[in-house]
Amino acid sequence: MKNIQSENKFVDKSNAHGLFNFDKDGTLRIAGVAAFMMPMTSLAIQYSLMSKHLEKKKLDDIIYYVAKIQGVVAVKILRDKFGIKSKKELFFTSLDQGSMIGLGKDEVIRFSEKDKHVILKKQVSPYEDAYTKTFGHQKEPIGHFFRGVLAGVLDELFEEPMVVIERQCKAAGNPFCTYEGFPVSSSGSRKITETEKHQIPAPETDFPEMENLKRAMGFLK
Repeated sequence: MKNIQSENKFVDKSNAHGLFNFDKDGTLRIAGVAAFMMPMTSLAIQYSLMSKHLEKKKLDDIIYYVAKIQGVVAVKILRDKFGIKSKKELFFTSLDQGSMIGLGKDEVIRFSEKDKHVILKKQVSPYEDAYTKTFGHQKEPIGHFFRGVLAGVLDELFEEPMVVIERQCKAAGNPFCTYEGFPVSSSGSRKITETEKHQIPAPETDFPEMENLKRAMGFLK
């Protein structure tokens, strides 16, 4: 695959490691995993339709948990293929990795290994921009996929269950999106609005298929 020119540092690392490849049969693979590219507008339409015809809370939780697996995989790739060991470097490189695949550009407001606490501000929000352009402003945040990815990254880094809440959402009329991640065990002591409580996912045990999926992907023995 032709080298990509970008200011994103991870793009250069990816080119060097051959992270993006097309098989002889035309299959796109990212880190050896079959993948495809989809316009953000298609994702926005898909979510809008599903949220209107399915139980929204359950839908949001499913998106969150599926994305969480991707966040875990992202950290594993950085450890195994790139040899990155430091939690801080893994975290910042995972954000570059996310930016490279279209999740936007992030500014880190806080990253504390000691407190296991993270606050991000999205400088660029491609999904929210596409959603707003198509459907206008929403009453609630819609960044459930990115919340899940970030939660998976933090789970893997801090080796304990983490939760991520979108405090502000560009699609809900805020000037930018902000995300906060913290241990599930500290949720009771956090100031969380009624709207944000919707973002606290139901226990993963409510989705037994997730265990089989993680086992199939090598997360569980």
